[in-house]
Amino acid sequence: MSEILSLQGVTAGYGDAVIIEDISLAVEQGASLAVLGRNGVGKTTLLRTLLGATRQFRGDIQWRGKSLASVDSVQRARLGMGWVPQQRGVFRSLTVEENLSVVARPGFWSHETVWKLFPRLKERKYHYGDQLSGGEQQMLAIGRALMTNPELLLLDEPLEGLAPLVAEEVEIAVGKMIGEGTVTAIVVEQHPIVALKMTSQAIVLERGRICHSAASDVLAADEALLDSMLGVA
Repeated sequence: MSEILSLQGVTAGYGDAVIIEDISLAVEQGASLAVLGRNGVGKTTLLRTLLGATRQFRGDIQWRGKSLASVDSVQRARLGMGWVPQQRGVFRSLTVEENLSVVARPGFWSHETVWKLFPRLKERKYHYGDQLSGGEQQMLAIGRALMTNPELLLLDEPLEGLAPLVAEEVEIAVGKMIGEGTVTAIVVEQHPIVALKMTSQAIVLERGRICHSAASDVLAADEALLDSMLGVA
């Protein structure tokens, strides 16, 4: 596999505040990375830094070997970065079908492949964004990001605030999407075991720095380490 994204010594934040510090990592094409850590350690800031939405103080981010230092957020999206934010941000006055159509770009992901991943969205395709439940809005947010046919999909807390049964449905769909290798993914998630089941690699952040990195299955099997770092009993 070829490397799609790499960070070397990246330090970033907002204004004069440093939130993440000296982050170095690499993501291979078709791989998946879980970003774990307690609240407030910089997980979302890391994703926003990849998107060019923070102040980068030091270090370099490279996309397929080329620096993104002078590439703004819009251009990064055009390069192939997809984003599923915590707030979901669906277009409330558009139907489900229109939400998908308005951002569509050519590629594997189409209405039909999104319907296959989320059958519930097909059932609701003529419903407006503000007529959907929270879980359905999350499915739509993921589906809409996929319709841009990204090379790298960034998911920020995809299960946050969802009822258990709906969370399980979304978890299965995201796991299937990642497992099939149709998109490279970075997943920020508060539920470590869930995130590790979805992904191939993992990093743990503490005070804005990477304190541990491992294969996801190896980390998932180390209950003592998970408990010490993340409070997973």
